[in-house]
Amino acid sequence: MRITRFINSKDIRKYLESINYPFTSIETAWLIWQCRDLTLKEKHAAWQELIDAMPDAPIEERPWVEARPSLHAFLKEYMQFQEELTAALYKRSENEIYAGKIWFPRQEEVYPFSSVENCLAECRESFDYTGVKSYRVVKFRMDEPDVYVVAGDFRVADGALMELHPGSGLSYYSAPCGMSRCRMRCCRIT
Repeated sequence: MRITRFINSKDIRKYLESINYPFTSIETAWLIWQCRDLTLKEKHAAWQELIDAMPDAPIEERPWVEARPSLHAFLKEYMQFQEELTAALYKRSENEIYAGKIWFPRQEEVYPFSSVENCLAECRESFDYTGVKSYRVVKFRMDEPDVYVVAGDFRVADGALMELHPGSGLSYYSAPCGMSRCRMRCCRIT
């Protein structure tokens, strides 16, 4: 596993390669999680490769992170949670609608749409800006427009799902880390 490919900074990547830095399993998991170029599917494949090829390690307690006996078990649980969020994003419901958003060069929205696919198609047509790297598709309940169920960030170039954000309106929401007020990006309510 070439771990340095997950490092966003080419200078840091080059330096760590030059000193043959020995990455731990925890460091590798974090690098995969924060890598801006990987799709969600690619992150899952990389985590699975980590589970298969690197030693398991306990996760130590630190601010906003509960101690866990096994990184491998946490990653499996987290990937399952992401699969559930993906299913929740794509599952159509009569009382839920989708909106598309961008933040660069200015915040704009398009809505309402009945499906992720229709929303993404409108985003591609409406938001033709140089520098826009992703669209956020947000799923809302029609009777609670200020509470979103789940949101997904999609890469402009190919429409690939890059990241998921659970919303406070997700009825079966539970943080994989086990904390009720977790602020980890993997499971926080944003």
